[in-house]
Amino acid sequence: METRPQRGLSLGHDDAVAEETDFELLDRFRRHGDRAAFERIVARHRPWLHRVCARLLRSDEAARDATQDVFARVLNRLDTFRGDNFPGWLKAIAVNCCLNTIDRDKRWAPLEAAGEAPAADLGPELQLLRLEEGVRARHLIARLPERQKIVFCLKYIDDCSYQEIERLTGFSNKEVKSFLQNARRNFENWWRAEEKGRVWQTKT
Repeated sequence: METRPQRGLSLGHDDAVAEETDFELLDRFRRHGDRAAFERIVARHRPWLHRVCARLLRSDEAARDATQDVFARVLNRLDTFRGDNFPGWLKAIAVNCCLNTIDRDKRWAPLEAAGEAPAADLGPELQLLRLEEGVRARHLIARLPERQKIVFCLKYIDDCSYQEIERLTGFSNKEVKSFLQNARRNFENWWRAEEKGRVWQTKT
């Protein structure tokens, strides 16, 4: 799980002045167009958002681009933010940005970049099989409907609990369970279908 910033975290400002919360900075930006307030929000949240994007995209360069895209979307959607969990809202946007990148590129980055290459003692055939399966799994995840993708990735890639997913996305407990159940069903059905296709191709 990513460690999210806490309110009141010092950013090196005068210790005599309490650090403004996200909501105070957002209010300044909304009411007065205070660009410095928004830049402080960016500085506060960029590091952990970059880590979230890097975990999904398996590329530091792609993660930097996705993080920039997150804040561009925040500017465009700021009026739609409701609730008291701004970091959670940011994380949901970040996950969606990454999934859009994956859909656009029609591929997942190589597993080697994430240090997930199979163990060397498996032998070349099993190593290749593991790599192929990882790429295929990510391709199938990219095919899931948007809400299913978000919940699926938060659960199985970011290791979030149901309660954390509810808090991060704003979905109800019933919605989270429904999206996750449908995502698993779709993933498993597509996986089996591709397995049958692979067997057929091998036989022919």
